[in-house]
Amino acid sequence: MRDILAFVVSVTIVYIIVAVPTLFYSQERIWMLLLFILLSSSAMISFIIVYAGRYLRSMRTDEYVVTAVMAAIFSTEVFWGMLLPGVLYEIPFISPFVIMLSSYLPKAIIYGIVMGYSYKPFISTLFFTIWGIASEIIYPNPAWAPYYVAWGALLDIFVIIGCSNESEVRRRSISLLGFLFGYAGWGFTKAYEIVLWGNWHPLRLIIIAMILNGMVTCVGVQVGYKIGQKARSVVP
Repeated sequence: MRDILAFVVSVTIVYIIVAVPTLFYSQERIWMLLLFILLSSSAMISFIIVYAGRYLRSMRTDEYVVTAVMAAIFSTEVFWGMLLPGVLYEIPFISPFVIMLSSYLPKAIIYGIVMGYSYKPFISTLFFTIWGIASEIIYPNPAWAPYYVAWGALLDIFVIIGCSNESEVRRRSISLLGFLFGYAGWGFTKAYEIVLWGNWHPLRLIIIAMILNGMVTCVGVQVGYKIGQKARSVVP
């Protein structure tokens, strides 16, 4: 049941971070909302650094290498959307599904490979930190920097609370982690877009998209996890 508790806690955290800027958005409150998302992101990051930082010492060299390489590949996602006709992103109610399938699904597979190779606390935070650094080099925007690390920290919170070596629980945890990957990714993105870009949408539509995206990435992470496990099995 620890993984279920971890899932509920993680889902609630994401919901609050999305709901506050969505429900209270106005130009007069923009600085307060910016402070809210930055403090929320920093709180999650600080928790992971304090609690899980020690796991860095137990990581093997090959785990660092795999995490870094996959994060570098992950960072190329800014170019993936360019492979599709731009008109697809202009069609209402269609564009979210295009983004889910062309961006989040392959990203979920890549992340799943990393977790399949090394399912440990702090791996997600490290992975997303490397991705964030690479992304900031490609498209510098310091205000978005906490977003990358906070996404990974949220996933690590789930891993820390719900971690178990039992095979049945682990399989369920991977499914829940896969859902959280897309749910949190879409939610954090919208929260930052609302505050930094003024790209506001009704909360109910955002929540629906978060859930649908979580369902898509649940599949992707499970596929990637199996690939990562096979890769780990051949490493001496």
